[in-house]
Amino acid sequence: NLSTRRKRISMEDRERVARLEARAREAEETIRQISAYLEILKKHASGDNSDFSCAQLETKKLESENSELKSEVSRLKTRLFEVETRNGVQQVSTLSHPLPPP
Repeated sequence: NLSTRRKRISMEDRERVARLEARAREAEETIRQISAYLEILKKHASGDNSDFSCAQLETKKLESENSELKSEVSRLKTRLFEVETRNGVQQVSTLSHPLPPP
């Protein structure tokens, strides 16, 4: 019975150790994530946010380009409407705000 009892205690100890090791790994990962977040905060606090500034500039550039492309699409839709109307193609509006007549 002593042998069985030792095996049971040993198995319980192994399970505890395994749980503790798993918790330790989770804690280490959490510490890594927090450390990375703190580094980002330190960069922004110290004014060394060149990556952030570059991202902002790129965002502004893309927003401007997007706006230009939307204008181009709108202009081409209007032109298509005019050409189709001139060629006798009957226009059917599927837009909630129909295009103006030519």
